[in-house]
Amino acid sequence: SGYLMVHQNDGVTPRTYVSSTGLIPLNTWVHVAMTISGGVVTLYRNGTSVGSTTWYGLNQATLSSLIGKTNDAQAVAWNGYISNLRVSSNVRSIVVPTEPYQNDSNTVLLTLQSNRFIDKSTNGYTLTAVSNPETSPFGPFATSIANTYNVDSQGASIYFDGTGDYLKIEDSDLWSPNSSTNMALTVDGWFYVTADGYRDWE
Repeated sequence: SGYLMVHQNDGVTPRTYVSSTGLIPLNTWVHVAMTISGGVVTLYRNGTSVGSTTWYGLNQATLSSLIGKTNDAQAVAWNGYISNLRVSSNVRSIVVPTEPYQNDSNTVLLTLQSNRFIDKSTNGYTLTAVSNPETSPFGPFATSIANTYNVDSQGASIYFDGTGDYLKIEDSDLWSPNSSTNMALTVDGWFYVTADGYRDWE
């Protein structure tokens, strides 16, 4: 544990994944991104590519999307903060942002950047809180947890305690339009781990 990973079900083996070579540091905001382009999935940490592999498509695109926990039998839970999580229908240029993400025509989902569980994209997906994830003024553009919440200058985040907190998006349309092996997709956001154990980003 402690590595960035993208897991996928390729229909042949239970899991095919791309993994980073370095551990995610504790108590540090890390920008993480994944792009899918030309049948290749690439993983980035702080703007730098850390690995890639063949993309086999989404065989289970009808499943609910979970934030803060893996959607499999292991049900690995995230322990820490996640901020400015974005899903895009194009392959974005991966650079470390210096301000909160803004919605644009390629944004499919934009969340975890305010004091509510909302999707700021035009799709307006409903996020359902399970257990007790908490909104927080702490974010990658703030200097300390004690900072006063200000969405314009600091963004915000959601805290997951690693024991069962997560958010659920029931609408399978989040993935199904782009579930083929030739899909174009970017998923990016900020992650802050607060405890040892499973630190894999999936």
